[in-house]
Amino acid sequence: MKVLRRRAFIILISIVVGFNFLHAQEFSKEACRIENNRIIFTLNLNWDKEKLKAFSEQFDLDTLILDSLRLNKPEFNIKGIQWKAKSIDEFIVEVSKNMNQEIGDLPKIFEIFRSEMEHMANRDTGKGQNIRYGINQLNNPLAIRSNQNKIKFFLPGYRDAQQAYISGNFNSWSTIETPMEKTNDGWTVTLELTPGKNLYKYIIDGRWIKDPGNEKTEKEKGDSRNSVFYVSNQIFELSGHKNAKRVFLAGSFNNFRVRELKMIQSEDGWILPIYLGQGSHTYKYIIDGRWILDPDNPLQLPDGRGNINSVINLGKPRVFKLDGYESSTNVFLSGSFNDWNPGEISMLQDNEGWKTSYYLGPGTWEYKFLIDGRWITDPQNPYKTGSGDYINSIVAIEPNHQFTLEGFSGASSVLVSGSFNSWAEDGYTMKFVDNNWIIPVHLQPGKYTYKFIVDGQWILDPSNDLWEENEYGTDNSVLWIE
Repeated sequence: MKVLRRRAFIILISIVVGFNFLHAQEFSKEACRIENNRIIFTLNLNWDKEKLKAFSEQFDLDTLILDSLRLNKPEFNIKGIQWKAKSIDEFIVEVSKNMNQEIGDLPKIFEIFRSEMEHMANRDTGKGQNIRYGINQLNNPLAIRSNQNKIKFFLPGYRDAQQAYISGNFNSWSTIETPMEKTNDGWTVTLELTPGKNLYKYIIDGRWIKDPGNEKTEKEKGDSRNSVFYVSNQIFELSGHKNAKRVFLAGSFNNFRVRELKMIQSEDGWILPIYLGQGSHTYKYIIDGRWILDPDNPLQLPDGRGNINSVINLGKPRVFKLDGYESSTNVFLSGSFNDWNPGEISMLQDNEGWKTSYYLGPGTWEYKFLIDGRWITDPQNPYKTGSGDYINSIVAIEPNHQFTLEGFSGASSVLVSGSFNSWAEDGYTMKFVDNNWIIPVHLQPGKYTYKFIVDGQWILDPSNDLWEENEYGTDNSVLWIE
């Protein structure tokens, strides 16, 4: 089951990072693994006494070693936990236990890692998120320096420290994978990172700290905070206007907030490095309170209110088509991707009907067509959500999961609803294909609960053994997106 595998994975990581640094590299790859829902420790009888002692001390396995090696018992019980011993060959012995136990029931071997397990479980991957934009806020310009995608991190001071590491979503929060190099002024490391959001901390002689040179932080699932750094993929540049006092960038990505994105004066004008997610982004510059288009960008888009904005497109375009409606005059596309602006995305007429391209990032988006002032759903798209006069079509860009319910061929309506859509009673409409009800979606990494709604009756997913209790006593199916 996925929850158990996830718990096992956390425990495995915790055990590995729980080693003291002296033995971390020595045992991390050969000491333990997860297999068939069991955690397995591997002992080599060729180890000398010092190494065997270090292994047993690190894992509190003295009793297990005596039971498995000296008494040759294939199974034994310690504090209510059933362990197994297995001889692989004349030198290799494995001892293992099932991972179905709750944390509180584990013996001392896992209790010593409890705090580290909780610490690792609270870590945010920060990956795969649909981030609209991000900028950096460094209070020390030397703290992080970029050369394309090569990012140099610098931690000043701590010259008396013995070891320093950087840990973040870019190395799966490993505590030993990315050591830093000691210099006369502090510690440094250079990483090659892809554009996007990076969460990280430094580990100084085992102590976790935020980056003192970086003002941008984000709260973890617990009480502490991580440092945040964005690798930019776009640089906005406005030439001239050297006498301006303040220049800002505002766009659809920050809801056109006026004083949020302050640009930096350069030799030629003003610049602002920024990370933008995939999609179509409209924007303008604000020079001492005066709004202007980007003079170097010919791409423009009406805002539906009589104004024009500059536009930048990132990613791949999605083609929306509407067949027919030859006698119509004005047809627009509108959806959750442009805050339901009714007059921004106009469609062009061709021999088959109406067509437009729009750039969308990964996600599950709702949309409609507006035909001469009348809203309709996409007649070619069976996937919908809502009820009554408020029904929208649904499109999944880069889907990473498909909800599937086998059978129920006689049902007239099958929906799926869960934490991903705030448990909407009208859910997502599913399509019947080859004896299965299906709908593709794009979900962010994390845990989701859900149910199917078959002709108004809420049911668990019969093909998913993973479930949890809810407040109503009816239980929910559980889905993990990695």
